Amino acid sequence: MPVDARRLHLGSIVRVRLDPVKAKEIGKERPCVVHQRLAHPEGTVTVLPITTTSPPKPYPFMARLPKGAGGLRKDSWVKCQQVRTVAVSRLTRHLGDLTPSQLSEVTKALMFHLGIEQ
Repeated sequence: MPVDARRLHLGSIVRVRLDPVKAKEIGKERPCVVHQRLAHPEGTVTVLPITTTSPPKPYPFMARLPKGAGGLRKDSWVKCQQVRTVAVSRLTRHLGDLTPSQLSEVTKALMFHLGIEQ
């Protein structure tokens, strides 16, 4: 059963079916951070995929989330360089929500990736 997008908000953590993918896009079903303020009337949502694979070094376009953040079971990293807009029907479960400080770190990494000065 899909997630009710009207209950989501900026900083929600949801499981998303990202397949099928092309080239180097991140795939499979995985947690993602919702990074938009309101549900889009076309039934889409912008998400940032999350991985538990530690990067070889710190990257400014990735944000670390500790175990427990937003319902995550392991230490994780938000891959802001893989920002995607997906159909709400791809969302399978709402896991939880980030704290304002955690969301701030994710937003900083996304802004860096997009080249937007803060």
